[in-house]
Amino acid sequence: WGAYCQANALFCKTVLDVWKKGDLVWVHDYHLMLLPSLLRDAHPRIKVGFFSHVPFPASEIYRVLPVRKEILEGVLCSNLVGFQTHDYARHFETTCVRTLGTSAVERGVRYRDSLTHIAAFPIGITPSKFLSCLETDSVKARLRELKAMYK
Repeated sequence: WGAYCQANALFCKTVLDVWKKGDLVWVHDYHLMLLPSLLRDAHPRIKVGFFSHVPFPASEIYRVLPVRKEILEGVLCSNLVGFQTHDYARHFETTCVRTLGTSAVERGVRYRDSLTHIAAFPIGITPSKFLSCLETDSVKARLRELKAMYK
């Protein structure tokens, strides 16, 4: 835990060395769940987004973590928190309500006079772009070459 806190503090210092008023800071993943609170402590009006690339567990699982409160409070210092799926976003919201006593509101939670928006942002490809490539002459020619090579 001490090393985790130190790593987040180092990231905070580095971000603040280049941050300018009006910048939006995007924080990615579980390695940096304390960073939003450290940034907010340094600059109360800083704009912070946090995105989790990994599943967020149900509150029943999360509650066994000894530092659950510190981590949740760290993330809640973000203006926006994003997850891969609606389930993970719901797990986070429910965990905040059950662990910290936050108030669930439409599209987020309210904690200590602040509103944190919570949403799902699924990451993926746009299949139509790839499928339309199959109709181009260059791709058709390459497909013929590959089929001939592997007959």
